[in-house]
Amino acid sequence: MIRATSLPLSRSYGSTGPACCLPLAVREVMVSQSRDLPRNMALEDWVVRKIDLSTKNILVLTNNLSVCPRDLPVLDIRATLMDTAVIEKAAEFEELVLGSLPPSLGLAALPELGRGRALLEEGALAHTVRLQLHSTVKAKEVLEALHNIAKTFLKDQGQKRLSLVRPDDGWFEGLEPVRSDLDGRLTQSLRQLARREKEEVLGSRRLVRGPQPTLQDSYGH
Repeated sequence: MIRATSLPLSRSYGSTGPACCLPLAVREVMVSQSRDLPRNMALEDWVVRKIDLSTKNILVLTNNLSVCPRDLPVLDIRATLMDTAVIEKAAEFEELVLGSLPPSLGLAALPELGRGRALLEEGALAHTVRLQLHSTVKAKEVLEALHNIAKTFLKDQGQKRLSLVRPDDGWFEGLEPVRSDLDGRLTQSLRQLARREKEEVLGSRRLVRGPQPTLQDSYGH
């Protein structure tokens, strides 16, 4: 098990530099009350599509329960920043998230920060830090992590808002079709990954078995 370690923040997130040119923007945190991964990803997509990010800097926090290609449960926390200057703020945001984690939070793997940042393209409006959790993680540790991240993000902000949200059409009109599409694509991807893993396992078994050497007697027969 990998234990999360608190990293000291070298500077206050969003307080200096040209990336922080929105002093009047409302800083808002949405904490999802669902653990369904497609539904929570649809919420992130909805925020980017529907909200004017020049007036709001939004952080969406989710705790997800999904399955891997081998049908094993996968637990994670997703912290997604929506901001018009998200590329410039990506490194500071990652530092903010990691520095907010309680030391007791068990991680199954180190976060792939470089991979996530490599996906950012010009004009990007969202950046996600994903934390894969150990299967033995406790609910109170997850809640503490979410609380700490939200608290740090909202710290020293004049205009701020924290809300618990339910990612469905009742709260966010038009979210359900997005969720359905994402669910279908994720299911298809999982099937492809499962098929690929099965083929790789079968291929490795063939290599291990391989052609058996021919035994010869002392006369070479």
